[in-house]
Amino acid sequence: MTGLVAAVDHFHAAKSLVTDAHVLHTHALFTLLRAALENAATAAFVLAPPSRNTRILRSLRVTWADLVERDKLMGLLDTKPAVTTGRRKTQLQDIARARGLSVDEVAQVAARSISYSTIVRAAGDEALRGAGEEMLAIWMLNSGSAHGKKWASMMMLDRSRIIPSEVPGVRQGLVTAPEGQVSFSVLAARRMIERAWHLHDLRSLGSGS
Repeated sequence: MTGLVAAVDHFHAAKSLVTDAHVLHTHALFTLLRAALENAATAAFVLAPPSRNTRILRSLRVTWADLVERDKLMGLLDTKPAVTTGRRKTQLQDIARARGLSVDEVAQVAARSISYSTIVRAAGDEALRGAGEEMLAIWMLNSGSAHGKKWASMMMLDRSRIIPSEVPGVRQGLVTAPEGQVSFSVLAARRMIERAWHLHDLRSLGSGS
């Protein structure tokens, strides 16, 4: 799965940055770890259910969301896909029907795209035994860092390093990558990647209904 490969790639990039280059950026590291977590979570989300029908439905939904995003980009570039979006939708729904999924499940294939927050939480609950809220919280915090959100920066502020400046009424503070956030972000991404690979190997052996 391309998402699982992307997860490992981002995780390795984070390792290369910190362990090999000995550089700890304030925000960039969390961008890499967020990508590692959400890509591994997407793979786990698809692979975790014991029911093969559920796995197929989730795979079709993720594929549809991928196609919608691709077509949006192609529209901006003023190019057209070889196969229309409507045709792709029919193809995916035909796969669902051939598998014997219900009318409601067939409709879900091309329904509103699943958000990453839903995917990360479900993957945590199902693949990591009830760790949905934990995984979601870490993903949200790292997303805040990746997008330069003010609240994320304020949470990073080392308040022990706030000092007066030369300008009256203005104080200076040091914003660094918190060791705690680094540690639990690395652990979360690693756990999700390892579990997703395990599920991938398991399903490759035909385990599941």
